[in-house]
Amino acid sequence: MTSHHPQFITIENLSDARTEIQKIGSDPKSIDIMAPKAVFKIIAVNQVVLQDAIIIKQDMLSLGGEVAILERHSSCRKTQPPSSSWGP
Repeated sequence: MTSHHPQFITIENLSDARTEIQKIGSDPKSIDIMAPKAVFKIIAVNQVVLQDAIIIKQDMLSLGGEVAILERHSSCRKTQPPSSSWGP
């Protein structure tokens, strides 16, 4: 079983939010869209397969939250990218 090692990250401002999203490797065009939603606590989750990350992202979007995933991970590969979740 994979261990995801969630980490709670405090985002104090937009600059911090942009930095955390950039660390993940998300598409640079998405940073300004997601950053304002991230100015509070973030849960960083590692070793999440793409299919699971997409489901988590859809769930979070439906709740007004967001999930950032690695841009290069848009194809279904077996490697597991970092992702971060945040929301209300």
